[in-house]
Amino acid sequence: KNPDLLLHEFKRELDELSIKRGDALGRLAEESLDTLKEMCFSPALELQLTHNIIQNAFKDYDKEEWVIDVNKELTVTDVIVECFPLHDRAFNKQFFDEYRKRTFEFNLRKVAAGNSDRWAVEELRLHFGERVAFLFAFMHIYTKHLLPLTLSCLFYYLCYRFTSAPTWKQYMEGLAVIGVCVVCFWGPSFLVCWPRDT
Repeated sequence: KNPDLLLHEFKRELDELSIKRGDALGRLAEESLDTLKEMCFSPALELQLTHNIIQNAFKDYDKEEWVIDVNKELTVTDVIVECFPLHDRAFNKQFFDEYRKRTFEFNLRKVAAGNSDRWAVEELRLHFGERVAFLFAFMHIYTKHLLPLTLSCLFYYLCYRFTSAPTWKQYMEGLAVIGVCVVCFWGPSFLVCWPRDT
């Protein structure tokens, strides 16, 4: 990862954004690169800039898309089949060891509280970007909400499974009641907790 190359790509992205907004004067001049020299990119931004550099390497800005199409020239999608970041194994090992240690330490107050694993979301946001952190936060809260529902449904099933008398009708009626409770209580409680935790 060449810091100068990343810096130039960052400047190009900012310039492109200024032009799209109609603020051509907001573009950065070449001499302003010196002011950005001390800038420290997060790992997520480095990955994004590296991805942009690879994607833009084959892009010809002087040609219109219809000209490329008529001449049947290769484009970036023809040359690059797949582009993905390499995993930082040292970070992954350290992060997941810490996450496992904190997650499996059972504390009722921690379970009932908001997203107590905010540190994990912030670490992932910094390292992998907003989308991964958002998905992680959603799955964390969803799993926390799903666990009591799963345990209660499993208990309900086992109660009916090992009775000697055939109770299929009562079992189905009970499932209907559970379904109504999920729709009326579990779903809305999840919708209330999701914005509160994020």
